[in-house]
Amino acid sequence: MLEFQARLRHGAFALDVQGELPARGRSVIFGPSGAGKSTLLRLIAGLERGAQARIAYGDELWQDDARRLFVPPHRRCVGLVFQHPVFLPGCRVEQVLRYGWRRRGRSVRAFDFGSIIERFGLGPLLIRNVHTLSGGECQRVALVRALLAAPRLLLLDEPFSGVDEEARAVLLQELDDLQADLGLPMLYVTHAARETVSFADHLLLLEAGQVRALGAMHALATDVSLPLARRPDAAVAITTEFVRHDPQDGVSCLSFADGELWVSESRPRETGRPRRVLVNARDVSLAREAPHGTSILNVLPAFVVELAELPDAAVVVSLRIGATPLLARVSRRSARELELQPGSRVYAQIKGVALLNH
Repeated sequence: MLEFQARLRHGAFALDVQGELPARGRSVIFGPSGAGKSTLLRLIAGLERGAQARIAYGDELWQDDARRLFVPPHRRCVGLVFQHPVFLPGCRVEQVLRYGWRRRGRSVRAFDFGSIIERFGLGPLLIRNVHTLSGGECQRVALVRALLAAPRLLLLDEPFSGVDEEARAVLLQELDDLQADLGLPMLYVTHAARETVSFADHLLLLEAGQVRALGAMHALATDVSLPLARRPDAAVAITTEFVRHDPQDGVSCLSFADGELWVSESRPRETGRPRRVLVNARDVSLAREAPHGTSILNVLPAFVVELAELPDAAVVVSLRIGATPLLARVSRRSARELELQPGSRVYAQIKGVALLNH
């Protein structure tokens, strides 16, 4: 586990947090600007002094200010990727990457220099000067520099917020693949709800310098008392596996623990690799009886867990398909006419499913 307890004050802002996150998978620190996300990440990295903190990773105690114990950043064996990476001026990309590689520690996740360059497609950039790189290229170089240092924990502070949506999706997918292949634990800071839902296994929700919620992403994403489920763009990610492809209709069948989903795609994908899909709450409608003669491909039996009225005359409904969580956003009138309440049996009509693993 990564255990943290910290109190810190900067002017009018006060951070007062404690908790623990699994030292595996992808953990996300989510919250609005000014919530203390980056400050907490810097504390974990050993870059923020002046706090009263205790931070432990596994069986190693990195910081305990009560005992005047402090392990410096370079001995914590973490990789860092910031929103705005800093490179020495005049350096070529290869020089930047070689610097990270020379800093590598003794880790089971140490990379061969050539293989990681090939994996991230950086070969053509090696002779380029860092000041000629685009935003997406800069972040790719910063990420590989951090990986070449063979970290045991990768810390990412809004690393892709400055790049366009297409580049961000590619970089997130590469992180996803990397985590799946190597099991490298990641702690990712963002204020983007879609990134949080699509990427996180574990969630730490910060508000005004305090922990609002901490736990498994699938549980917190559908908690109607929390901000993620109440947003207009609320969504749920479901992990699936490819089953079969229908080339005539251009659709593929994906299975998950409690059912199957059909998604549009022109060709089949590799089998045996988990594929995440994103289902937006606004793309889920509800019926009390099984619908007939509908164009919607995905109609699944579900039950209502809880629901909450929202200020815009909408109701957010937390559902379960078996044990799989789902959200629906319906009008207040629809919720009343369907007589929705906890325990109600319904049919979830899923109008759109977005593939996250392409």
